[in-house]
Amino acid sequence: MFAPYCPTCRSRQLLGTSRIVENSWTEGGSIRLECRCGTVVDADARQPQATILNIAPVGSVTAASRPYGVSSAGITTAPPAASMAAMVASASAMVK
Repeated sequence: MFAPYCPTCRSRQLLGTSRIVENSWTEGGSIRLECRCGTVVDADARQPQATILNIAPVGSVTAASRPYGVSSAGITTAPPAASMAAMVASASAMVK
């Protein structure tokens, strides 16, 4: 009995030896089986691993790090309100 992962069925399938379509095990190859859906898979096929993003702890001021290629969008910063008020006051006091 074999239980390879079938990408078409998206699950592991329990398949018997009657499902073997190719056997090159003795030559250092592999065993290929036909799933019930008709897809031919390797006997040792595994489910692909999903990419999981790291989550920052609750209350953390640090954003979670992301894998290469995953964008966190543009980040803008605003000046402090006190310096903004001073800049507006100095600009309005200028003689035109």
